[in-house]
Amino acid sequence: MTAVTLKKNDLVIGFSVSGSPIDTMNTLKLAKKSGAKVIAVTNYARSPITSIADISLVTAGKQFPLKGGSLLNKISQLLIVDLICLGLMKYDEQLARRMLEKTANSVAGRIM
Repeated sequence: MTAVTLKKNDLVIGFSVSGSPIDTMNTLKLAKKSGAKVIAVTNYARSPITSIADISLVTAGKQFPLKGGSLLNKISQLLIVDLICLGLMKYDEQLARRMLEKTANSVAGRIM
């Protein structure tokens, strides 16, 4: 739903091991139509979401749909998330530091 409210300076990242879930594809299409840049993270370079994306990041691992996906698939996509976060933190270190401090302060009283 929010994909239709995006603009040209927005970015959407779609994660899918197979790269072919209809909901993911439809969301990425709406985001692209709204002017947003689209990144696809998938295990298959020729999957449908890569044709929608401006940038495709291909991860590794075999998919076993009836088993809920492998741990390797999940970890490889989490690595991409971590690298994106680290890159953003490096891009604006002062903002990242302020956000980390805010986050730490919001939970500081809950830690025993």
